[in-house]
Amino acid sequence: MLNCLRSVVWNLISVEGLNKDAVSGICAVLARPIVRINKDSRHDLGYKVKLSIDFRGDMFLLSKLQRVFTQNGIYSTLKESESKARPRPILRIGRIDQIRNFQEVYLQDALDETNIIYAGKEDSKETWLTFLLILINVETKKHLTAKGLDEVFRLKGLIE
Repeated sequence: MLNCLRSVVWNLISVEGLNKDAVSGICAVLARPIVRINKDSRHDLGYKVKLSIDFRGDMFLLSKLQRVFTQNGIYSTLKESESKARPRPILRIGRIDQIRNFQEVYLQDALDETNIIYAGKEDSKETWLTFLLILINVETKKHLTAKGLDEVFRLKGLIE
């Protein structure tokens, strides 16, 4: 199924403009919600929670996707090379307000079983719902308290 979705994505590259359904399909294949918890002594609790949505793929496709996102008020960062160890292009939505914009445009029916964003992987729905719960935690600044940080750890599966 994943290969079928990828072929649809690559066929859409030649299309001049991408509509919302096409972009949702591309996001189903390429979008990965990322929650990073880094040890950071500058924070009161000693940890920093960073959220992003990463897209990896062809530079042409990612630049087109970035243009569509910008037209929808979602600002992102496109790098030709993620790092020396991983020299592939990456598109990243990293600010909380921009992640929320992405969620409002492409994940507004996040609890709907038929949402296209869940087609990419088997456990995709749980991953996105966990990410959205952590996003709410970070937006409300609960992650800055011990109880809130424990909740992030629990959602991430680091503690029980």
